[in-house]
Amino acid sequence: MKSFFILTACIFFGVAHSASDTFSQDRLTSFYNTALYEAKQDLYEANLSGPPPVGPAPITGYLPVVISNTTGQPDSQVYVILAGQSTVADSTQYFFQLGTGGILTPVAASSTTFSANYSYPLSSLPSSATGAHDYLVYAPSLNGARFYFSIGSPMFLQSDTLTTATPPNQIVAPTYFAFYDPNYSNLYESIEVTFFPNGGSGGASSIPWTASVNTTEVDAFGLPIQISYYSYNSAFPSTVTPLVQDPNALPSGFGIGGLATATTRSTILTSVVNGLTSGDETGNAVWPRLAIPFYTDPYTGTGLQTYLRVLSPKQSLGNAANPVVEGGLTSFHLPAVQPGPTQFKNYNYPPFPSDYLSSTSYGDTNSFLTDLFSYYLSSHPTPKSLYISTGGGNPTVYQGVATGTSPNLLLTFTGISGPNTGTTCTLSQSNMNTFKMYSGSQLMSGSGAEPSPDATNLGFYFGDAFTVGFLPSTIGTSASTPINITDAVTWEPANIPNYYTPQYTSINGGPWLDLYAKQLHSVAVRNTVSSDLNGVGLCYAYDFDDSLGISGTITPSNLTATSLNPYLGITLGAIDTSIPDPYSDQTAYTVVFNLLDPITTSVQYQQGNGPWVSVSNGQSVPGLVSNSTNPLRIQYTNGQGPTGTHEFIVYLYYQFLQPVNSYNASELSIINTTTIVPNAVPPTQFTITLGP
Repeated sequence: MKSFFILTACIFFGVAHSASDTFSQDRLTSFYNTALYEAKQDLYEANLSGPPPVGPAPITGYLPVVISNTTGQPDSQVYVILAGQSTVADSTQYFFQLGTGGILTPVAASSTTFSANYSYPLSSLPSSATGAHDYLVYAPSLNGARFYFSIGSPMFLQSDTLTTATPPNQIVAPTYFAFYDPNYSNLYESIEVTFFPNGGSGGASSIPWTASVNTTEVDAFGLPIQISYYSYNSAFPSTVTPLVQDPNALPSGFGIGGLATATTRSTILTSVVNGLTSGDETGNAVWPRLAIPFYTDPYTGTGLQTYLRVLSPKQSLGNAANPVVEGGLTSFHLPAVQPGPTQFKNYNYPPFPSDYLSSTSYGDTNSFLTDLFSYYLSSHPTPKSLYISTGGGNPTVYQGVATGTSPNLLLTFTGISGPNTGTTCTLSQSNMNTFKMYSGSQLMSGSGAEPSPDATNLGFYFGDAFTVGFLPSTIGTSASTPINITDAVTWEPANIPNYYTPQYTSINGGPWLDLYAKQLHSVAVRNTVSSDLNGVGLCYAYDFDDSLGISGTITPSNLTATSLNPYLGITLGAIDTSIPDPYSDQTAYTVVFNLLDPITTSVQYQQGNGPWVSVSNGQSVPGLVSNSTNPLRIQYTNGQGPTGTHEFIVYLYYQFLQPVNSYNASELSIINTTTIVPNAVPPTQFTITLGP
């Protein structure tokens, strides 16, 4: 272990004799990492520890990924899971199993695979030489797969084998808004990765792969994560050298390099929530509803510990154009969040309003959609058309003209130049809704004798322009200067500085843009090295931030030299908020077990490591507790799914079930129809009613 002490001495004596301009945090970090690396090597060689840390050396066919834990939480309490598609040609969904040396191997998801088995604490991964809390994995070919990170608990992702559908199986993302989702009270976040091992085209001396990575807040923001590429040098394994390429690979996400003082979870949440509050012009405090609180007492809404996450508008709406119930909750669970003696206030109900754009309740006396279409009517005080270009090397420019009367106004787009001149498509006021506008899926329809093949893309670009506050406005009202969203050379640099600033201020209320995306971009990482991005924060806050040029997707250039040995760095930022804990309730309750179908179903319970006890429909059992150290388990037999019997851990106080051993459509159906209802505030009894 002498190398450790020598290096330690070098740190102290070297600093004392160094010039002041060479003393820096980076230099200290490098010294520390080198000392730690050699100390661990000595311990391993002396058989006093496990394998020493290794550097992220390249392995053919794999993407080296270094995960840095700067959360402040123990490495054993930070979990990671990789899930998704492997190749473009095969739509099969996979979990990725950790193997020797950190290599991840795809395992096809099925109705019997269990995501928690593939959700690994960082401490179980190989240590990386790049830092004291750095861990190394190697990812194989990926197509839009996601790394999920969670604090204190593994992720529960539903998976199923599909017999007649394409793809042949599925992995389902968490339900961000539902308090009965098994992940709801956990802090979690994801990044998206596409990696083609043979996708490079720069020549023999360049990397043979391409990898596009982005932080993914299109659903919600929960944890600060920063992504970047680095260069690995085997001669100096602990040296961390950023690989900065403008515009291909710039650091993005949240943390160091973000808005000043907004780099930790607490400061980011505070900034975003304050921005949603101050920016709300509806008179109804609509936008602050996106922040989901975690209370010590969810029944009286007191003891706010932290916000679990901030939802995107589409997720608050229920992640569907027409959810069965407002906010996406099932009809079984809706009463729990509505006013009443035992309401459950963890879910900030009511959600973002589905009539936000079509109602006069949010500050606009005519409704936003009426004012939007009317702006382009010939009867408007200054007649205008809306011009949109399809971009690319051979674009078509479309002229949009409004006709009709509210609530059935139309915008008809006709190609006026380019290859699809004369083709048309329409956008109808009556067919528009809030979800589609805030998810970038408000598509146009082909019409007339020559329907436009560009209708889908024009719908995307229309939604993009709305998202950043450019509709309605004078932008794009000239045929010579159409809205040209995907032009990264001229249009984006000229217009990015004006993103999220309403260009037409005569419409009251709103704001009529994506305030959620605005607030995230305001605190995300900025890159002063970029000549095009004008200091805007880079993150994926809206489904098509890539076409807007601000998604923060990082992709090394195809000309990146193989000698640089690039690897992906994922830094999990500081968590300086409370960690929600729905698992420690020590209170003993009376539990009543009900079955919606007592003829064909049955239930057993187990307290801790005790025996399984069968109960009849309506039976009351006193003195039961439900926490992680003394769990209350139930086995529910309904004859459905691969086994017909389903096991859960019950958490009474926060009213949710956590699956055990499998989480497929049958378990999801039970979760979505099962209610855990308290008798009073504070509760002394819960009634569990198990559905099919």
